[in-house]
Amino acid sequence: MIWNKEENRFSWSFIILVVYSTLFLVVFDLFWRLVNIGFVELAAGGAALWLAGAAFIIFKSRK
Repeated sequence: MIWNKEENRFSWSFIILVVYSTLFLVVFDLFWRLVNIGFVELAAGGAALWLAGAAFIIFKSRK
């Protein structure tokens, strides 16, 4: 899933997952600064949302 052996480069699904994770962390940090909520609750909800999004990306990238 990470490496494309035919073209000797990273696979597109891995690149999209890295970009998704980076954007998720930026939005998570912004949300944490703007909303008055405990970090543990926010982290638990964020982890669930990230996992759902990552699973969606992985399942959509499979052929």
